[in-house]
Parts: sequence; C-alpha cells; structure tokens
Amino acid sequence: MACLNGWCLFWLVVFASVAQFVLGDVRVTKKCDADNTMTLSFDGSPIVFLQKTRGGLVKVTKDLPGVVLGGQFGRITLTVPFTSSYAHVSEEGSQYVVTIAIGSRTNLKTFRCPKPARRSGSVAERCAVAASEKLPCGGSSSITQADCEANNCCYDSSSSTSPCYYANDVTVQCTLDGQFVVVVSENVTLPPLNLGSLQLVDSSSPSCSPVTSLSSFVMYQFPVGACGSTVQLAGGNVTYQNTMSAAITVRTGPEGSITRDSVYK
Repeated sequence: MACLNGWCLFWLVVFASVAQFVLGDVRVTKKCDADNTMTLSFDGSPIVFLQKTRGGLVKVTKDLPGVVLGGQFGRITLTVPFTSSYAHVSEEGSQYVVTIAIGSRTNLKTFRCPKPARRSGSVAERCAVAASEKLPCGGSSSITQADCEANNCCYDSSSSTSPCYYANDVTVQCTLDGQFVVVVSENVTLPPLNLGSLQLVDSSSPSCSPVTSLSSFVMYQFPVGACGSTVQLAGGNVTYQNTMSAAITVRTGPEGSITRDSVYK
C-alpha cells in the first residue's frame, strides 16, 4: 500500500534456497527468499536486461523502479520483489518467474522460485474467529463488506458494532500517517505460532511491542522507520521493510512430535 509517497512493505518469509547457473560466459547465482524476492548475482559487471510481463526488455540500472541493483567484490546483485507493482515477475502455477538477458537482448534465461506452502484454508476457516478474539479491522462500524475484504479482513453482517474483523492470517496494513499495522493470528500455521516469541528486527523499544494481545491474536503498530526497519530508494520510490519472526509450537503426543518448521518469519 502507498505510504508517505512511497511503498510500505512487510516481508513475511520462511527460508531461502540458492542455486547456480551459467548463462553464456557468466555464472549466475539465484537465491529464492520464500515469497519475498528473487536475488540474482553475476560475476563481473555485465549489462543486464529484465523482461517485463507487459512489454519488452528494459536495461537494469540503479534508477530502474521496482528492483534493487547493487555490487561489491566484483559481482552485481539484482533483487526483484515478487510483490512489486512494476510487472517484472509473472506467476505460473506454483512458481514465480523472472526472465533476464545478460550482455545482449538475445541471451535470455528464465529463473523460477517456488511459492511457499502456507496453511490452506477456506474463507470459512480464515474467518472462524471466536467472538472474544475478534479484533476490529477498518476502524468504523459503517465500513462496507467490499472495503473490509479488500483489507484481507472478514465481514460479519450480523454485527452492528464491529462487522469487520481480522482473519486467522497475517494482515499487514500501512496507514497514511506512516505506520505499520501488523496483526498476527496463531492459526496462520499448523502447528500454531507461539505468539509470545514474536520479534521484529529490533524489538528493544517499548513502541515495538504489541499494542493488543489476545490469546490467539497480537497487533503491532509502529512507525515505518522504527523497530529496525530499513529504507531503500529506487526510481523516486521509497520502500520501508521489516521482518518479523516467531517460533512454531511443537506438539508432542504418543507418536512423537508434530511440527513442520521451527521458525516462521
């Protein structure tokens, strides 16, 4: 969402995978950062073009909006966010797809990153929140169902006071006055998250602690530049980024422990 004339992003990632390829005479290293970004790094300083999903190839420079270009130790690094609005990434089934050309526009190579497997669930499951656990979303009892659902929240027409409430999910919003609002449900994963273990990049300040805590939900609200957030400038756009991590509860029974990953980010 737009925020402070720029972009307000909050990465929620699991793990990263790395692979190497050779494109012409250039060795390319690909890193998939879950559902956040694809990072491609190249030996030397080749000219790199990026295929847009609508249109042709564009030369990658530090001023190209929607991507981050860096370089050190004789390598160029290109980072492409999957959530960018600049149409550099396409989706094919369960994969994100990025196409580049190195050296010349005809030296094309397509790179793919898998979409992470998140907890699957119907609308009914996402919105199955106990009355005592419903956190109002939208700030007004007059919010429409369309606006409520556009914010990734749930709508209950039978409620006259708080018809819009947060789902069993991770909901990230950016306010016009430059605040992150992050609401996390323990039921976003199976087994559930340990909400008491949630941490931002920098949780040392009291303002980086939850503003609301329920048994199955927590809500954070903090300035986009606080709590360890980073800022990137590219093509006249400003991107604020932070990362939250939490432990996943391990359930132990007669057949052993049940878990998928020990950490969720």
